[in-house]
Amino acid sequence: MISSQRLGLSFGSDFVTDDFDTGATQTIISNKLVKTDEFDIWEEHSHFGFKYRYVQKQITLVLVDSEGKEQAGELPVRVVRDWETSPFKKVNGSRESLRSRCPQGI
Repeated sequence: MISSQRLGLSFGSDFVTDDFDTGATQTIISNKLVKTDEFDIWEEHSHFGFKYRYVQKQITLVLVDSEGKEQAGELPVRVVRDWETSPFKKVNGSRESLRSRCPQGI
């Protein structure tokens, strides 16, 4: 059984090919891909013992498969502050997101 796969996705005008992990319960995204502002309420969590700060956002996600077929849906995500030094980047230096299991409809 494959635990992760690489697919394309877009956030508005940005297109990313990144990690899609069927074992992940939460989608984690770089703050370079999803905008944050001064009114966001930041929370702290840890991943493999390393702390990171994030804000919860609702985004429209478009998945694009290898044949170019698109599926869109609304998805809650954790937008991580200081992505470059986050524990998610330490595991995979080119990662810009960690995509969880697809909810119904996407």
